[in-house]
Amino acid sequence: MNYSAQNRRAEVGYLLDRRYRGKGLMSEALRSVIEFAFNDLGLHRLEADTDVENIASLALLEKIGFQLKGCFRERWHVNKRWQDSAMLGLLQSEWDRPSHSN
Repeated sequence: MNYSAQNRRAEVGYLLDRRYRGKGLMSEALRSVIEFAFNDLGLHRLEADTDVENIASLALLEKIGFQLKGCFRERWHVNKRWQDSAMLGLLQSEWDRPSHSN
């Protein structure tokens, strides 16, 4: 999503049916997407925009190596209420570190 060839950047997003959550499927899928983005597409940066209340998604992104870069207050209007958004980022150089457990 939000792919920018000029800036070698894209946004990742995902949605998984509740029945399949907590089984490691999204972790595996996200790692594959990251490998493709950095190795095949040659991207420099990936971003993720997540609801600050989605603790599971934030934990997954941080486990994989994304770093919290900021919070956008009342960015989305969902179900008749304003929701904050957390922006996380992952650089290709951070993904390729030898100590990274990918």
